[in-house]
Amino acid sequence: MQYIGLILIFAIVAVINLIFYAGYKRKIEEKMMELGVFDYDASRQWGVFTVGPFKWVGRGQSVYKIAYEKDGHYKELWVKFGTFGGPVWKEF
Repeated sequence: MQYIGLILIFAIVAVINLIFYAGYKRKIEEKMMELGVFDYDASRQWGVFTVGPFKWVGRGQSVYKIAYEKDGHYKELWVKFGTFGGPVWKEF
C-alpha cells in the first residue's frame, strides 16, 4: 500500500516521456516530408555535454541523428529538442 504513490509517480513520468517522444517523432516526419525524403533512419544520440554538432546539450534535451540518401548522396540531419525556441536543425 505504501508504494502506490511511488508507482503512480513512475507511471506519470512514463506517460510524459511517451508524449514527448511522439512529438519528436512527428516533428522529424514533418521535416523529412518537407525535404521530400521518405526513407530515413532516425536514432537518438547520447552524450554528456557534446553530441554530434551540438556543443552544449543540457538536461532535458534530446538529440537525434537522421541519416538519409537524396539525389544519390548520403546526408545527415541532426536535431536537438528541448530548447526554448523549438527544435534546432543542422544538416551535414
